[in-house]
Amino acid sequence: MGFTALFINQNIMALQMNYKHPKIGIIFYNAYWRINPIKGLVGGKDEMNYILEVYKNADEAHAGLQPMEKFVYTFSPNLNTGKNFITQAYDHAKFGKYNGSVDV
Repeated sequence: MGFTALFINQNIMALQMNYKHPKIGIIFYNAYWRINPIKGLVGGKDEMNYILEVYKNADEAHAGLQPMEKFVYTFSPNLNTGKNFITQAYDHAKFGKYNGSVDV
């Protein structure tokens, strides 16, 4: 049975990393990457999917503007760690394609 994690009254984590927009060829320095706070984490104990969105900056993300791009990734959560699924999703991103990103 799956669920959707909601980020109500929690500190929302995010990542900061440059983003080269593939359609326009512009690099957005220190772009703001976050897991969608409404439907960004879906799954169960065997498999979780998360939607990582990229914005020009944090202000655009928090203003509710549309992200420049969305990326969907999958990981197997560890139920024996003290980390929640949200933290595990960010860790998954940082150990993969987003290695070198900064927590913000």
